[in-house]
Amino acid sequence: MGTRGRTPAAAVFALAGLLACSDAQAQGGVAFERQGVPELLVRDGSGETVFSIRPTGRVYLDAVGADGRVLAPGSSLGGISLDPADDPYPSDDVDLSGGRIGVDGVLLRDIDYEFELDFSGEEWTVTNAYLAYGGDLLPFSVSLGQFKPPTSLAEQTSSRFTTFAERPMFTDAFGFERRLGVGIDRDGENYSLAAGIFRNNVNQDGPEDGLLVAGRATWAPVYNGDTDDIAPTALRAVHLGASAFYRKTGEADEVYDFYGGNVTGPLPTVFGTRPFRGDSDVFLGLEAAMVRGPFSMQAEYGVDLVRADSSLMGDGPAGRADDPVFHGGYLEASYFVTRNAARNYQAGTGDFGRPILAEGASFLDGGWGALEIAGRLDYLNLDSGGLAGGEIVAYGLGVNWWTSRYSRLVVDYFRTEIDGATDVSFGEGLPAGNSVDTLLARVQVDF
Repeated sequence: MGTRGRTPAAAVFALAGLLACSDAQAQGGVAFERQGVPELLVRDGSGETVFSIRPTGRVYLDAVGADGRVLAPGSSLGGISLDPADDPYPSDDVDLSGGRIGVDGVLLRDIDYEFELDFSGEEWTVTNAYLAYGGDLLPFSVSLGQFKPPTSLAEQTSSRFTTFAERPMFTDAFGFERRLGVGIDRDGENYSLAAGIFRNNVNQDGPEDGLLVAGRATWAPVYNGDTDDIAPTALRAVHLGASAFYRKTGEADEVYDFYGGNVTGPLPTVFGTRPFRGDSDVFLGLEAAMVRGPFSMQAEYGVDLVRADSSLMGDGPAGRADDPVFHGGYLEASYFVTRNAARNYQAGTGDFGRPILAEGASFLDGGWGALEIAGRLDYLNLDSGGLAGGEIVAYGLGVNWWTSRYSRLVVDYFRTEIDGATDVSFGEGLPAGNSVDTLLARVQVDF
């Protein structure tokens, strides 16, 4: 089916759908298949794949607008004069927020590999870069390289398949990121176990003697997600999980500060702690999710306990960080109002994958895709131990238009209420209490 008469965006989505079809081009020792994009496979006489290579990539084009409060001239806090920020609101931007290109495949039958580069920033950076052995010699899989430590349902789910364009606040506030290390994992029909030891991210400048030890376990007491049945009454999955990590900063690190942030888009830093010297921290998190036909719900709660006894740094009154305890969590739900799709929970990895669309729903099949609506309540508290990073509540409403399993249009609105963020008000020229409205629109295509 051609794209004549459709808008340019529709043509892009139709092309993504075209890439999604499956087509075997050769039989025998060498095969050429198209599942997302062309893939080259080499098979032995039994038909087992001994080598494969497939290009991967994604593009996120975002348009973001935000509005919030600013300080009045002559404002002060605790007798200290504050300089208002230079017209931070209203703020808007159009940006390539996510651009990646890479390859993945199989080496020597039992070794999976993946290598990805991110080009959405000012320079190229390495995202995933690892080898994973999953053969019969071991009762578990072993991964070596840079990848995500096993922490949090929202973090383990690719941003391609999250309900909202942005993950919940605590995943950024508590410093979840890819790191260089070694991990082991074991999965079953309705459970997953994973653990790993990591150093710092390979793109990180400075000392490389940081340490992180992480583990995660998930269990699906109900799991009927191994089929494409999207009947409205079908209970596909119930998910329960827990994760934890211990993290120690490198001895040469000058500060322990990874709690600052914003909601999304071209915003100044509207909440977060001042820099301080810390020794280590421990994260503990719980997670749950459920999928019934076109409806899904998920929630998480996490606590980060920091070991610190040091002077606060940066602009502001003198003070000390005294073993602060930060916490946050979220509750979100979504529903496919077109009733022709479902979220795809994967029990073997304990996360969400590419959504399931009914036959004939995508643009390629002559359909108009699947329409999903979503809501989120997001909470983060960074007030503890002498630090005043703020207490933040964000309310989110979102719409996803899945034109194929490989493309969607996202529109998200967030109302964010910030209270007591005095640690950043000095440097950013913003009030300690703020209300920020953010609207984000994203065109997303991946392969």
